[in-house]
Amino acid sequence: MGIRRRWGRNSNRGFSVLETIFVLLTLSVFLGLAMVAYLKYQERIYLRLCFGQQRTLQGQIESMQTIDLDVPMDEVYAQLVKGGLLSGTLAGERSVETVKLNDPGSGDRSYGNYLLMPGSKMVGCRVHGSPYAEEP
Repeated sequence: MGIRRRWGRNSNRGFSVLETIFVLLTLSVFLGLAMVAYLKYQERIYLRLCFGQQRTLQGQIESMQTIDLDVPMDEVYAQLVKGGLLSGTLAGERSVETVKLNDPGSGDRSYGNYLLMPGSKMVGCRVHGSPYAEEP
């Protein structure tokens, strides 16, 4: 007694509709789980890249001895571009048109997400926070 005969299948028939739906349902569940894991992984990567850029930016700010910190961040960028520590295009004496420093995952011209913490040379991000912030 062969397998085809035991299961009552004819050799010319394919999978039943129920079997096909079960396979598609299983694949969609695995795909959904994979997408969730990928999005969490991507967010962790963006967070690490952002913290790395904050550290780099903070090091550039600390290396300039005469930098004025009581100004908007756009003027700090202008001072860094003038000093050759950051590449970008100046839009005037005290502002920048573009800076080659973008917040990961936020697109072009997202350098505006970076800000100086009040009263210090610490750099933070409006989207990802700061690696220097104290944990509660």
